[in-house]
Amino acid sequence: MYYTPQDHEASITIRPARANDAEALRRLAQRDSASVPDGRLLVAVADGELRAAVSIADGEGIADPFHPSAGLARLLSARAAQLRGSADGLRPPSGSA
Repeated sequence: MYYTPQDHEASITIRPARANDAEALRRLAQRDSASVPDGRLLVAVADGELRAAVSIADGEGIADPFHPSAGLARLLSARAAQLRGSADGLRPPSGSA
């Protein structure tokens, strides 16, 4: 199933994981029957809830199986791949706007 805005009008934020996301990441991993990926993570927050996360370093991810999250996972994976191509992982390359 693909996630499109027509499926659900959600407010979506993609951002680096923060220290205060630790408990939400543990719950998300538990729902996904997985472990929280190692290293720095990007997370997708939809309607105020953390729904997916991906490791910037290796692309390993977790997602909420009880919500449409395949599209969120693809967005996170694409952004993580972009960040892996930048010098320090979280800042855009020099000269970009």
